[in-house]
Amino acid sequence: MDPPHPPQDNPTGEYRREFVLDSLAEGARWAMRFEGVDSHFTVWLNGTELGWATGSRLPVEFDATLALREGRNVLAVRVHQWSAGSYLEDQDMWWLSGIFRSVHLIERPAGGIGNHFVHADFDHRTGEGLLLVECDVPAVVDIPELGVTGLPVGEPHRIAHVEPWTAETPRLYVGTLRSEGETVTLSVGFRTVRIVYGMITVNGSPIRFRGVNRHEWHPETGRTLDLETMRADVLLPVQREPRRNPVPVRPQRTAGGWAFGEAEFTANGELVGLGELALVAPRLDLWRAPTDNDRDVHAQAQVWRELGLHRLVHRTVDCAVHGEQLVVDTVSQAAGQDGGIVGRWTWTAYDSGALELNLDLTPAGQLDTARGDSRQGDVLPQPATVPKLGIRLGLPGGAADVGWYGYGPGESYRDSRRAARLGRFHATVEELQTPYVRPQENGNRSGVREAAIRWADGQVLHVTAPTGIDLSLRPWTAVAMDTARHTSDLVPDGALWLTLDLAHHGLGSGSCGPDVLPQHRLHAHAATLTVRFHAGDVERTRASAPGN
Repeated sequence: MDPPHPPQDNPTGEYRREFVLDSLAEGARWAMRFEGVDSHFTVWLNGTELGWATGSRLPVEFDATLALREGRNVLAVRVHQWSAGSYLEDQDMWWLSGIFRSVHLIERPAGGIGNHFVHADFDHRTGEGLLLVECDVPAVVDIPELGVTGLPVGEPHRIAHVEPWTAETPRLYVGTLRSEGETVTLSVGFRTVRIVYGMITVNGSPIRFRGVNRHEWHPETGRTLDLETMRADVLLPVQREPRRNPVPVRPQRTAGGWAFGEAEFTANGELVGLGELALVAPRLDLWRAPTDNDRDVHAQAQVWRELGLHRLVHRTVDCAVHGEQLVVDTVSQAAGQDGGIVGRWTWTAYDSGALELNLDLTPAGQLDTARGDSRQGDVLPQPATVPKLGIRLGLPGGAADVGWYGYGPGESYRDSRRAARLGRFHATVEELQTPYVRPQENGNRSGVREAAIRWADGQVLHVTAPTGIDLSLRPWTAVAMDTARHTSDLVPDGALWLTLDLAHHGLGSGSCGPDVLPQHRLHAHAATLTVRFHAGDVERTRASAPGN
């Protein structure tokens, strides 16, 4: 990131199109119009540079008159993905660069109308309209419904008793703008937008904006949209938004073995049992919904957000099969951040039907911010803490309960488990949650070595961890808890989200006392998570059911 300079590694595309023009009318001018190019481009016509432009969502016109010729013409365009404009246009969106809207060659008659602007103000006290039309060539305005005939451009004209334009009643008057060489149609709406004492008003009345951030995007056509898709996008915000359920990943038989999500195994059918639970693919998870203590004066939650730990992007670097093992290398980091976590996921299938995961995690880059540690009065940047270190995967929703061997019966964390004891416990998913007034991280069970999750239909998932892990199971994600303001805002999303963590950052008591003690702070470090899964049935669960 070096504003305003684009990166040296700048993907570039070159376009070339030949076209034939039968004749050139004398005195006419020609414009080459690009409706949208992302993000910087230069245009040549028949070897003559017409110019360059940036600003991906803005139409641009180049004067092609002198470079155009009768017969064969060659249009060439060079497009760079990144430019100074990228820093202004950067949003959370699909990046798909290139010429994504139409390109037109437009003939302009002599004396034709180019740039023009209609000013149509409304005085809500008198009902009077004020009309002023600007144009780059001499022209006159006609609006028959208002009795306006031959009004020269650039000349203001007051009109008594016009009907105003509002979003609820979009009243438009049809008129024309006439020059020596061309006539264009105008749609004129009278309105006045002002800011009065900090409030935006339209025609003297305060308004409230309700809308969504819209991007031109379609999963099949990219940034090229037809009118029906545009209409559907506009209508969508006024309809009830459907609940978005996670997409289950089921195993599929392939020529080489079994495909599980994006990974393919050559190990034998024992993977099928686990896959029948419709797992949402596991991924690295460093985020927890900040607690009241995380939001304290020491601002741990703010640091975590600055590091982008709530918006990690996961990339598969390599995937290879070694005998009965599948080895997947990944990198997880937030866009625009230097630091991240490198993961090696080694999956091993056993004849017993168990599937073991060994996940080796290694920090990469710098996981810190420009700030020092306020607790120590430091000025120099310090390695930042992370909320937790583990994985998250999605399971089928619905009624379920959990039996586990570890600390319980209530929630516990590394610096908050004096009230917990080691033993075998049982709880429903609902009983695992601690309903704090403000939704936040809760319901963790620490030191878990064995767990069995059982659904009402008899399906069971067994989880074992030889060294003990932190476990939570919720009908919503940590992101949903972070977004919610009250417990009533939390609505099950159709899945059960299982998190298996090596460690958590301590809770501390920063909202009313000391911050997390040094020995309970969690920093990114090299570590290995070992977990074994086995999909069983109700009979297996009954044979090994834990006591209360």
